[in-house]
This record gives sequence, structure tokens and C-alpha cells, in this order.
Amino acid sequence: SGTVGVYVEDAEVPITFLSVGRSVGEMSLLTGQPRTSIVRAEEACKLIQVTQAALNPLVESMPGLIDQIAEVVTSRQYGEERKKNLAKSQAVVPSAHAEVLSKRVRSFFGSFQDGQSGE
Repeated sequence: SGTVGVYVEDAEVPITFLSVGRSVGEMSLLTGQPRTSIVRAEEACKLIQVTQAALNPLVESMPGLIDQIAEVVTSRQYGEERKKNLAKSQAVVPSAHAEVLSKRVRSFFGSFQDGQSGE
């Protein structure tokens, strides 16, 4: 429950608001990339933390899950990058395609399965 604001760098105004059912931090969870946004609670929130250790058994048992997640994440990235760049008055630079993201996620989870924590 609740609402969070998504901020870029030192912005005082959020580029978007997210509410119930939305996720944050998925790129870091899936690829190990550093975060690119700051998320602040705009009101009291109840959140669920999903760790790589919790996601790993699902990835192992459902091989197509990575591709599905990559498509959703890539679509969301395009929208977020557009908003960030409009806020900075810059041209939109497309993010990685879902197939490229799928390969990165598989590589990262492969590293995790080999004994690295990834957290």
C-alpha cells in the first residue's frame, strides 16, 4: 500500500509516482547494475522485498520467466528514460532490447548459481 516517488539525481520533483502493485529496483535485482533512480515514500507504505536468493528457484524451474521479465522491464525502461530525459530536456536514448537484457540476467543468475551471492 502507499505511494512512492521516483527521483533522478538531485531532483526535487519526482519524474513519476508508483503505487500498489508496482516494482522498484528490478534492474539491480536482475543484473547487479547500480540503481539509476531514488525512490522515496510519499506516504506510509507496505513493501515486499524480493531477493535474488528468493527469485533464483523460480528462474531455475521456469526458464521462460527471464524472457518475460526482460520484456516487461525493457518496456518500463523506455517509458522511464523518456520521462527522465524530458525532465532534463534531452533526447530519448533507447535502453537495451529485451533479448540483450535476457542474456544479462541469465549471465548474472548463472554467476549467482555458481556460488556468488549477488546481493
